[in-house]
Amino acid sequence: MKYLPHRTLLAIAAVEDISRNQIHARVTAPALAVRLGTPVRHLESALQALVHAQLIKGGRGPRGGYIIWPGRAGATIAIAEIVDCVAALSIEPIAPRGAKTAASIGAAIATLAEPFASALKTTTLADLRTLLPFAGEDAATAPER
Repeated sequence: MKYLPHRTLLAIAAVEDISRNQIHARVTAPALAVRLGTPVRHLESALQALVHAQLIKGGRGPRGGYIIWPGRAGATIAIAEIVDCVAALSIEPIAPRGAKTAASIGAAIATLAEPFASALKTTTLADLRTLLPFAGEDAATAPER
């Protein structure tokens, strides 16, 4: 069962990758796309939202790329912060007939999702890294993803 949209998962992976690999140099969008196995165009809107939310900072030019926002430690960024800024990109579908029933189901699902949302608020990138199979590896030693 999928709990988060693909774009949100890509944004979380992007911030984690930037946090882990910025020690070598700024992380470029093409390099990030290669490591995440997705076209750059799929990342652009998420990266833009992350910049506007001041989670990452983008730079242009030959030394351009992305870094974690200055003054922030990447490992302390809560997953919920990433989810919230990328969720704003999603377009809500127009309610079909039976919107009252759909609203009731939506409210019930929201109640069920509360523990998940709470867990995202307290889970940081450092916590997430402990669950990843390539934890502790940098871009030079991580398997191609």
